[in-house]
Amino acid sequence: MHPVFAFSTPAEKVAARAYMRHLAELAPRYGFGNVERKLRPMEAKSAAAYLSSYFVTGKKGKEALQNSVRSRSMPRSIVHLSSRLTPAPGCTMRELRFRRYVWRVAGGLVEAGFYEEARAIAVAKQTNPNADPIDVLKVLRGVP
Repeated sequence: MHPVFAFSTPAEKVAARAYMRHLAELAPRYGFGNVERKLRPMEAKSAAAYLSSYFVTGKKGKEALQNSVRSRSMPRSIVHLSSRLTPAPGCTMRELRFRRYVWRVAGGLVEAGFYEEARAIAVAKQTNPNADPIDVLKVLRGVP
């Protein structure tokens, strides 16, 4: 397993290292195989180019991801979320899909830390794709 992290602060780097340490500890139990534990910082563009090569051409004899997901021999979903994760933190595939949608419709607010506002806009856009984000925020804040 080869995790990739984006981090820019010392706290985020510590969190990335902790995640990798726990992943390596759990790997044998869940069949993850070898877990790469070295952090190799690189510029965002370089990291994007590196990752995109896996999607387009594959690496070390492995099929490109775009071909793998189209293969009839692959499972319908190549992302699996253990049901054991669901009860405590509420981490469900539905919630993950919704968060992806929130990012798509209000990613700038998410980046700025305005999660409640971003989620409200996403909920409004689910029922009315033409919902005006400013109007949604006014209602959320009780502004006439």
